[in-house]
Amino acid sequence: KYFFHLLQTSRGCPFDCEFCSVKAMYGQSYRCKPVDAVVEELKIIDNLDKKLIFFADDNLVGNKNRTKELLRKIIPLKLVYAVQLSLDVLKDEELLNLFAESGCKRFLIGFESVSNSNLRQMEKNAEYKVEKYKEDIHRIQSLGIEVQGTFILGYDFDDESCFEKTAAFINDTDMAAPAVNILTPFPGTRICERIKSEGRLLGRSWSKYDLSHVCYQPKLMSVEALENGYAWVRQQIYSYDFPQ
Repeated sequence: KYFFHLLQTSRGCPFDCEFCSVKAMYGQSYRCKPVDAVVEELKIIDNLDKKLIFFADDNLVGNKNRTKELLRKIIPLKLVYAVQLSLDVLKDEELLNLFAESGCKRFLIGFESVSNSNLRQMEKNAEYKVEKYKEDIHRIQSLGIEVQGTFILGYDFDDESCFEKTAAFINDTDMAAPAVNILTPFPGTRICERIKSEGRLLGRSWSKYDLSHVCYQPKLMSVEALENGYAWVRQQIYSYDFPQ
């Protein structure tokens, strides 16, 4: 309430990652407000004050042509804003430059894992390759757009070495704002159904489904190791001494 005006211009996502709750909530379709209606809403918000605007779309580049039209129309508004989107934005140089030109200052991107095996199990698309992440982040941030990268700990190919690897990766890439979460098998997601079918879902209270507690039995470590490792990574990446 102090820092952001929130605006959602679309619902859904064209992708279907195993862990994600978007399709469970919104179904298979990707639905968008008319561009002109969004521009009018932005004009109203901009007249209130000059707070940062956060586009709360799950993936603002789900329809790239529509996104380009929107960005071209908001350039005259001289906004300062942040968005959530997928790495697909890097496939389109014109789109990437339009974000920079129209006042975007932060991309929130789910990199999810520093393990390609995990990424394939998640069914992330071909743009998600750990060996390209550092280059991708540098390319975005060179345009004056900060990268807020999010990561999931506890996927099936994660053992206890994933904590140090994730913290080291974040340090090495110089991303502006990292965030880590514990894998949470939300109801309706494919990961929930798979873990349940494997007999690994734990009988924890719904209050523990908060991205910071373990609600299932990890494959390659104990529940305690995952929760302790998660706390360690957060301590590392949010310390005053990080990065080193």
